[in-house]
Parts: sequence; C-alpha cells; structure tokens
Amino acid sequence: MIPQINKNFYNLDRKKLKILKHIKLGVDKSAIYYLNTFNDYRGTLSVCEVPNIIPFEVKRCFLVYNVPLFQDRANHAHKDCKEFLICVKGSCKIRIDDSKVSCNIILNNPDTGLYLPEMTWISTYDFSHDAILLVFASSLYDENDYLEDYDDFVYQKLNM
Repeated sequence: MIPQINKNFYNLDRKKLKILKHIKLGVDKSAIYYLNTFNDYRGTLSVCEVPNIIPFEVKRCFLVYNVPLFQDRANHAHKDCKEFLICVKGSCKIRIDDSKVSCNIILNNPDTGLYLPEMTWISTYDFSHDAILLVFASSLYDENDYLEDYDDFVYQKLNM
C-alpha cells in the first residue's frame, strides 16, 4: 500500500541553506543541498560537484519531463542506488519516506538539489507543465534494485 501524500511541506529557509550549504531533512540521511551559484551579465551558473555536493560517484543520469497533468511518478525505493535530484526548470513535489518519517519537498529552483540515500521511498507528483527533473544515480539501471511495493519496502527496512 502506497502511503497517502499529506499537504505538509518542508519549509525551506533559502538564506540558511546558502550559508550551511546543506540541511538534513530528518528522513534517514536525506538532505537538501545548495549548489554554488554565480550571477553576472552573462547569466547564471550553478555548480554541482562530486563529492562536494553530490555525495557519491555518479554512474547514470536521466531527465524526467513532459509529465502529464495529475500524473505521479517514481513510487519506489532503491535497495542500493543513491540519487540526487535537481528540478532544472519548472517545479515538482516530492514525498520521501524512510518507513518511520516522511517529508514533502517542492523542488522549484535549479540551485537546489535533493539527496536520497538508498532505501528511501520516493514519490514525485504535481509537475508543472514545463518541469524538467534531472536525476543523478550512483549505479547503472538494474530492475532488481527497485522496491515497488510500499509494504515490502517497510518490511525490508525494518529487517535491515
């Protein structure tokens, strides 16, 4: 059974995030990261470095976009893969869950990234029409790494 998405969202203090560079969310080891950003007359540059920002070696990346209205995505956890998400355009909402604590986040700025450790349930939803979600992953695609049943996820999490 997939948990219901509640309407309580993490209240991100962007000034604090810029100073601290990352803030733990209280859901396992997940955290919001600030990407160093530089503005001048040529435009804006946001920098995402391994391992200073992305805390793992990137093996794969993919984009999620053109998501139909009211369509949710993800609704799974990875046994071993870690992920780092950046909404590079538009916005989307993300619910993360470690089987004990859950948190809702709105990603709507390309200078903000969300780190998800392995064994974190993720649901993505409410994509804006122009949303582009960039995901960096710590491993190549492996269908056996996915847990797509929430009850199975909880069972495995409790028996770790």
